[in-house]
Amino acid sequence: MDDLIITNARIVDGTGAPWFLADMAIANGRIAAIGRIAPAQGKRAIDATGLVVAPGFIDMMGQTATPFLENPNSAFNLLSQGITTINAGEGGSSAPLAGEQATRAGWSTMRQLFAKLDSAGMPMNMVQTVGHTQLREIVIGDKDRQATPEELEPQIHSTGFFRAKSKALIGMATALVQAHGGSVPADMDALTALPGVGRKTANVVLGHALGVPGLPVDRHVLRVSNRLGLAEGEDAEKVEGRLCSLLPAERWTRASDCLILHGRRVCKPKPLCDTCLVREHCLFFRTADAQQARAARGAGKAGTAGRAGTPGKTAAASKAGKAGPAGKAGARLMKPGKKR
Repeated sequence: MDDLIITNARIVDGTGAPWFLADMAIANGRIAAIGRIAPAQGKRAIDATGLVVAPGFIDMMGQTATPFLENPNSAFNLLSQGITTINAGEGGSSAPLAGEQATRAGWSTMRQLFAKLDSAGMPMNMVQTVGHTQLREIVIGDKDRQATPEELEPQIHSTGFFRAKSKALIGMATALVQAHGGSVPADMDALTALPGVGRKTANVVLGHALGVPGLPVDRHVLRVSNRLGLAEGEDAEKVEGRLCSLLPAERWTRASDCLILHGRRVCKPKPLCDTCLVREHCLFFRTADAQQARAARGAGKAGTAGRAGTPGKTAAASKAGKAGPAGKAGARLMKPGKKR
């Protein structure tokens, strides 16, 4: 039974489509179903005749979330208007802070600010924007000069390889100003010519920031596309070319996003095949399933084969090794791929 049924609502789904009349079921704080739903299916029901049910609104001029630290109830005037997310940072950001400002506030990093808001029970979502001037002042003050690698390193320390990255970032920013007038070029060759920018990063920038079709290939895309049988091999550029040939350009970026998320959540190095919605179309799953069946049959014959002087386990493994291209692909793809 659902927690709540909202009936006869004019539903606006946030896609830009016209509203439509339907019922909505809520369970565990989430939308469970939309359609024609009997009120009796819920623990309670609300008749929304003549009313609109819509996704939460975003306040783009949210300024700051710090008042919620003193009184979380101050959010209710926004919630009562349907605002569930604020975009904070207009004119100045509550984090990061340094020096006396950090001491007075009780935090310095964005992570520390978010932790305080969570512990105070902030009842809404927040997006924090930070102006580059604020970051620059924290690192080098108000001096008109370029940051040094030593000043930049602490800002990116947690990302790993921070020394090499700090030099690449400074080189990349310098090249953008000198060679491109401060604008990011919407061209693969120009992007990969920048210090520290490889093909994967260039595709991310093209597809997500510049609206130019691009298909980033990381270790998740390599693993999932190989297992599904969409591509073969560990060469990222070749896999990118193969996947691009299968889809229209306008779907490249979204396809990469889907493969990455599937690789993170389901098709991990040790895959969660039982929860996978595409396993029936998956070369890896079919091959692994066949291998398990052969192994089970081989185990049943192990006693007889052992008495004959030929270990049954070895025989089964030998057969699996001669299973042809699909069998070879399955055996190879069972192993976690190399890091990229």
